[in-house]
Amino acid sequence: MVVVVATSSPGGPEALQVREVEGLPAPGEGEVLIGVAAAGVNRGDTVQWQGRYPPPAGASPYPGLECSGTIVALGAALGRRYQVCALLTGGGYAEKVVVPAGQLLPVTEGASLTDSPRWPPPSGPPFSCQSPLPR
Repeated sequence: MVVVVATSSPGGPEALQVREVEGLPAPGEGEVLIGVAAAGVNRGDTVQWQGRYPPPAGASPYPGLECSGTIVALGAALGRRYQVCALLTGGGYAEKVVVPAGQLLPVTEGASLTDSPRWPPPSGPPFSCQSPLPR
């Protein structure tokens, strides 16, 4: 079982509910499983709670568009485990989330995991143009 924050009906923060759900799928090729330490809350999240921004096809049904944590399982063709933050299509409000490796940014040494979820939207595109993730 995995603890997630979910919505049963559209609304504001009062619509969020903590639940236990069946385990997540194992990461596939090019994916990682992150043990979530912190999740961001941004406008996209609030619009999703209100039912006005549905998750894309194949995305997690649970809210959470950004998170940080430690890689706890690797799909095929990926290297070592380290601390990361991620921009997600959903699922960041859970204990664990499966994420394509291309959506990860490494957390800078000395940076807090609780500060890291806010980095992906503004820094993701410039970072991805400059440096690949270490393997």
